[in-house]
Amino acid sequence: MSEPSRSTLEVRSLRVLAQVPDFLFPEMKPPAFQFYADDFLGGTLTMTLEERGLYITLLCLQWSKGFVTEDDFERLGSAMAQPSRSHVRGKFQDDDRGCLRNERLEEVRRKQDEFRASRSTAGKEGAAKRWHSHSTANGSAMAQPMAKDSSPSPSPNSVYDIGKSKRSAVASPTSDSEWLEELGKNPAYAGLSVPTEFAKMRAWCSANSKQPTRRRFVNWLNRAERPMATNAAYKPAPVPIEGPKGWRERLEAAYPGNRINAEGLAYTQVAPEIREKIA
Repeated sequence: MSEPSRSTLEVRSLRVLAQVPDFLFPEMKPPAFQFYADDFLGGTLTMTLEERGLYITLLCLQWSKGFVTEDDFERLGSAMAQPSRSHVRGKFQDDDRGCLRNERLEEVRRKQDEFRASRSTAGKEGAAKRWHSHSTANGSAMAQPMAKDSSPSPSPNSVYDIGKSKRSAVASPTSDSEWLEELGKNPAYAGLSVPTEFAKMRAWCSANSKQPTRRRFVNWLNRAERPMATNAAYKPAPVPIEGPKGWRERLEAAYPGNRINAEGLAYTQVAPEIREKIA
């Protein structure tokens, strides 16, 4: 079974999210804020290191909670002198509910929220466009009937049918038997048994979970070992047992000093180079 495409998974995800209530996706607070180093140093130039530590701690607490309180000042700055606590306290403003906030930090939060809202809107518009395009494409495809093919259905075990393309379907033969027959007539594969190699390739594909495609079989043939060819021109000519008439007399005459007695000698026992001289 083939895996679903990416576009199909996106459509399914949109369908699922459309059925999920909004309360299951609470708005997540941004975990960090932009820290402008030069502005911080300029705004805390008259603070001591101890006052700066309290100040940045209260800023982080405000970003996490949304505000700070007088109790936070008293508890976090309990070891500091009152003038130092008052200096840090001047960086925060009261609201109607008795909460304290740093206005510059809230401005950073508003800008960050506006940016996230714009990205969310752009994402929803893009998802709506993709949903519309997928639904339109699916409707058009279902409205058209499938083309009828009058040709007989090919065998599912056919090498040609596994992994074939439209281009090869036009240029290639319609059956494996015809294609294998053409390969057997190809001079490039002379000396090879195409049906035997085809059976070997199918067995290898079955053992290795591979598809027996035509391209794979052509590569298989190109790597197959061909049997050693024998050349009839190098076969020695058969030597007659009796030999030509009068060969014994000619042998004794050719080598008179060697006292060769050719009476009990067979013609096949004579060396080839000597047979050429007495032929």
